[in-house]
Amino acid sequence: MKRTFLAILMLMPTVLQAQTKQVSEADINTLNSSTTIGTVSIHDPSIVYSPDNKTYYVWGSHLGNGKSTDLKSWTVMHNSIWFDPYFVRLAHQGDATGEATNVRAAFNVQQITKTKNYQGTEVDMPNFDAESYANRYAAPGDEKEFYIDGNMWAPDIIYNPTMGKWCFYLSINGPQWNSIIILLTSNSAEGPWTYQGPVVMGGFNGNTSAPSFSETDLSIAIGATSIPSRYTIGNNWGNYWPNCIDPCVFFDETGELWIAYGSWSGGIFMLKLDKETGLNDYKYNYTNNPSDYNTQGRSGVKDPYFGRKIAGGYYVSGEGPYIKYIGGYYYLFMSYGGFGPREGYEMRIFRSTNPLGPYKDAAGRSALFTNYVFNYNTASRTTDDTRGTKLMSAFTGWGEMQTQGWNSQGHNSAAINSATNQAFVVYHTKYNDGTAGHLVHIQQLFQNESGWLVASPFAYNGGTETLDTPKTSHYTADDIVGDWHVLRHYYKMKQDSTTIANHKPVMVTLKEDGTVKGATSSYDGTWSIKAGTDYITLALANGTYQGVICSNSMNGDSRGAAWTGNNHKTISFTCVDNTNSSSNSGTPLWGYKLEPRSAIAHNFSKLTLPVKNSTLSHRRADQHR
Repeated sequence: MKRTFLAILMLMPTVLQAQTKQVSEADINTLNSSTTIGTVSIHDPSIVYSPDNKTYYVWGSHLGNGKSTDLKSWTVMHNSIWFDPYFVRLAHQGDATGEATNVRAAFNVQQITKTKNYQGTEVDMPNFDAESYANRYAAPGDEKEFYIDGNMWAPDIIYNPTMGKWCFYLSINGPQWNSIIILLTSNSAEGPWTYQGPVVMGGFNGNTSAPSFSETDLSIAIGATSIPSRYTIGNNWGNYWPNCIDPCVFFDETGELWIAYGSWSGGIFMLKLDKETGLNDYKYNYTNNPSDYNTQGRSGVKDPYFGRKIAGGYYVSGEGPYIKYIGGYYYLFMSYGGFGPREGYEMRIFRSTNPLGPYKDAAGRSALFTNYVFNYNTASRTTDDTRGTKLMSAFTGWGEMQTQGWNSQGHNSAAINSATNQAFVVYHTKYNDGTAGHLVHIQQLFQNESGWLVASPFAYNGGTETLDTPKTSHYTADDIVGDWHVLRHYYKMKQDSTTIANHKPVMVTLKEDGTVKGATSSYDGTWSIKAGTDYITLALANGTYQGVICSNSMNGDSRGAAWTGNNHKTISFTCVDNTNSSSNSGTPLWGYKLEPRSAIAHNFSKLTLPVKNSTLSHRRADQHR
């Protein structure tokens, strides 16, 4: 009976859509066997790869962490982190009194005591008590848990070969923009970490309760003997100047070291760092003409202390900047919206050939805003606020997804394994299940024919495809012809539970004559492959999408420490509408269909044999009407 059904399956054109060798029951069992993709629960994950021990490390807010050698199996390094010479633990662990003392002490005294000022002259660097600075507005009794343990946000880790150290850039967030980004170092990517000094400080707005400019490094950075008037704006700080959080540190292609940082408040800024110390390079001029400096953050993009503004502004949403050089461009990733499950979090991309910008999206729109707009969590937006090439949206029903949908994906990082020439995007996602639970997801990144980044449609599961793989041909037209599950990511989307639950793939047919027939007329159009490559273009009624064809495992998902799935292989495409003239520019499009052998295995696993042999032989048919 099983052989009969195998034979039937092999004759089903809608399943195969291509010639396939005979599939044995053993093959089917292998393809249907379960597989596991591990993950960890880390908010705002920042990934770094260590070639020395071939290990990936992820660090996130509140000192969440994990490590892996294959991006599939993860180990939490520890539930706490050591800062020499003190032991720092999360608020819910250990003795509260001793813990509070140790948390404060870890950030009270820095190691670096000398630096070069804005004139290049070596000067003493006074001690900056980072804990006290960020704790300025704490109410009595709140100092320990809320203002330190609950506000160590979104670190970034990088190896600095000049220093011979791993550098851990951490934002300690204060409640009135009195945040500070600090540097800690270690001989290992796993710690222990030691506080070196401040990188940039904020919130010295002139209010009597705010930090004084004398508590900052302004005198070293710009020679200030009194607070410049452009900073004395009181409670309007957030409309003009950055909140010093969310650091991203990277070396550019000339070997210079930079930090991007900031958020909704004032926008995203860029500072040059000193490779010798890992701290602010006070000698760097952001303009040769001091009169070019903006008098307030809104009116320009340069400041001698905060650096150059590269994105956002006017309190328009946008945070978690991450810059990665891939294939000839510096890509700026940002997360628009609020990070809550219903607050519209989503990743947008801009790019530049210069680390200082200008950064623009696929339609040529600037990452900088010139006025306030509401740019997230609604399907009704103006032309001005629809900017940024989108990486993905909230969705459900994809592959063998078992949850009610992914949403609030964001605050990502990206990594390139230079040995394998593979690129990855790493982000946290929440779920359409009414909770705030979150897990780290990892997908490969590719560049389409125009160089825009697209994410693989499924989680990374050990594939060997590289950034260069699409440049040569691995698929024929016969492989592409057939029925596809296609997901068009909403460019403008309100992330309420109903919208997410209804954002599912549709069936689309790619025909031999190069035409496309969709479930609705908006998916009708044409398709083509660039000769000798795996670059695909779909010119549909709802947009023109450029992308790559790739191979993925059709994994499912779960709300636990690992994804569960099987070994079913797909032919997939991942595209984005990157045409300047299109109103849909920046909209991603994913598609998949099972490879023939996996299609047979998948369909066979769904079959239920209708009767046993001779079940009806002694009964009259009319007894079962």
